[in-house]
Amino acid sequence: MARAQVMMSYRVADTGEKEHGGDGTVEQIQKHLEEQGFTVYVAEAVLEGGAEWSREIQQAVAQCQVFIMMCSPGYGENKWSFNEFQMADNEKKAIIPIWHSGAYPPDTLKIFLAGRQRIPKGDKPLLEVEFRYAMRQLDTCIAQMGVRPIKPPAPGWRPGKKSPRGPSPSMVKAQAEAQQAAFASAPVTPCRCLRKLIAHNEEVLCIAWSPDSRLLASGGADKEIWLWDAALSSCSVQTLQGHRGAIVAVGWSEDGRHFASASEDGSVRLWRELHQEVPVVQVLPSDAELASMWWFPDSYHLVTCSGDHTVRVWNTWLGARERCMKIASEVGTSVALSPDGSHLAAGGAGGSLSTVWVWNQATGGPMQALEGHTEAVLCVSWSPDSKFLASASRDKTIRIWDMAGAGGGVGGAGGAAGGGVCRLVLHGHMDGVLAVCWSPDGTMLASGGDDKVVRVWDASSGNCKRTLLGHTMEVQCLAWSPDGRFLASGSWDKTIRVWG
Repeated sequence: MARAQVMMSYRVADTGEKEHGGDGTVEQIQKHLEEQGFTVYVAEAVLEGGAEWSREIQQAVAQCQVFIMMCSPGYGENKWSFNEFQMADNEKKAIIPIWHSGAYPPDTLKIFLAGRQRIPKGDKPLLEVEFRYAMRQLDTCIAQMGVRPIKPPAPGWRPGKKSPRGPSPSMVKAQAEAQQAAFASAPVTPCRCLRKLIAHNEEVLCIAWSPDSRLLASGGADKEIWLWDAALSSCSVQTLQGHRGAIVAVGWSEDGRHFASASEDGSVRLWRELHQEVPVVQVLPSDAELASMWWFPDSYHLVTCSGDHTVRVWNTWLGARERCMKIASEVGTSVALSPDGSHLAAGGAGGSLSTVWVWNQATGGPMQALEGHTEAVLCVSWSPDSKFLASASRDKTIRIWDMAGAGGGVGGAGGAAGGGVCRLVLHGHMDGVLAVCWSPDGTMLASGGDDKVVRVWDASSGNCKRTLLGHTMEVQCLAWSPDGRFLASGSWDKTIRVWG
């Protein structure tokens, strides 16, 4: 018998397969868990009983990580279901009761289930609540127990939805067109304002492009998120509302299927099926106001950093936190994740405002300090190949750091941050630099700041190629479209400008 991560214990006549007299609930839950990548043991195929059957049940209980018991009116009344529960309890397995129907807890198990968390929460059994709602609770409960699926689900999966075979045809076509445009020529050096987008009632704090370069998202101090069609002059596609604080970060997953936003209200919202009038929303709560958020390249994990100097890694399709670590008080909370997902970087805080910090995101260390700026570091940005790091500072300069270690990449062979040599210092801004970002091919940098100017730089020589004027207040954020054709800037003047 193959080892299974999850064992399901149930009364066949209540919740087993319909052909055996049940209502098929166990089969539904098994399918849900297997879509996520878990292996599940269901004993319905061996109902003949006897010593061999008993040994198989004992082996399944001993090898599983999670024991799910379906609490229906008849569960625990026969020796088989009661013995299965006793074996799991004696083996100290992680036990999750699911209240299927009838009174809870079942009479024969009242003393054993007292104080145990059950699914679903509330005063209604599984048969009287939305199945997807209950499965999301189950997913979170399993994740909190430290049990991980053998493999991730297919792209686009969400709790309660059948796992798709792959990207939609329209997404495949759009990404192919974007890649063709990107490889046809080098990124355009922005030279003029193509569009001025007006909708926010307060400062624009963050912007991001979709992977196919067709949509631009903006978030502001007005607690609203706007989605814009890059092909239209000034037409917003959609407004997303729900956050109770300023929006500090927005972004799409690399596969383009999921969109996330982070807010000072302490929550991350995952927006799915944006084409619908009312998108599906999943909320990941934090314990403090958030300062930054980034997607991992696998498209189903993201990292956040909050004002209490806590870095959290989230599994978005489980809706659960996987890791949590504290960073030192002298490290800033506006972090940036390297495109390869290996390292985090941030400016300084407290007594080390002018320092750039780099560390391994998986281990939390060792911390590498990059010194050179003379005033506070306000923004950091990784190059697309993760080998260079740009830092923008209140001292009016941008520094480009070579982060390639002994192993040829950031972190080298040993996983620690390597390199850290300052290759270029860019001068030109007349006031503090608030934002910096790389072109998709890594040949150019864009920067903006308190002087209301956007500057475009040659990343190899440090020469300023363009000076873009138009904003009437500080330039807070920048984003280059993945196809290299557009540069977007967001400002305290409540507008977004698209340059090309």
